[in-house]
Amino acid sequence: MPLHENPEFKKESFVSLLMAELVGLGTTMCAAMDAHPGFVPCRHAFDVLLEGLEAAAVPAHLEIIREQADKVHARSEHIAEHRGVPRGAVTCPYAGPGREPITDAVSSVKMAACAVEDSGCENEEACVAIARALAGIGDPHSDAAAVAEQAAEALRLAHQFD
Repeated sequence: MPLHENPEFKKESFVSLLMAELVGLGTTMCAAMDAHPGFVPCRHAFDVLLEGLEAAAVPAHLEIIREQADKVHARSEHIAEHRGVPRGAVTCPYAGPGREPITDAVSSVKMAACAVEDSGCENEEACVAIARALAGIGDPHSDAAAVAEQAAEALRLAHQFD
């Protein structure tokens, strides 16, 4: 079977696309928060972010992963348009030498998103921390160890209501 017809390869490709879109959304959210002091994205925006991370973290059907990537993309465009900020770059979070701690950061933000979703509690502080960690994950100039610490803090915040 050719690689492009292998369902697992397709799924892995769409999970990578979803993660790249999530990095873009986190970056867009942070740009909006930084440009407009006191602004925090609405609950719907955080729901899209959390649901996308959860779909990337747990076994999900290919169609669900595709739908989540589309929702994340649309929400990023919406925030950028309504807040007058550039849309965050859709960036693969695993790229680059010396960025090994980013793998841990990606795992932490996925676990943090699942913890917030599982708690059923609106945890704005954890959601903002998740968005900021995603923005760091996508920034090739960020300090990878600092981003991993930021993601670990998001995970800690996500568990504060357990």
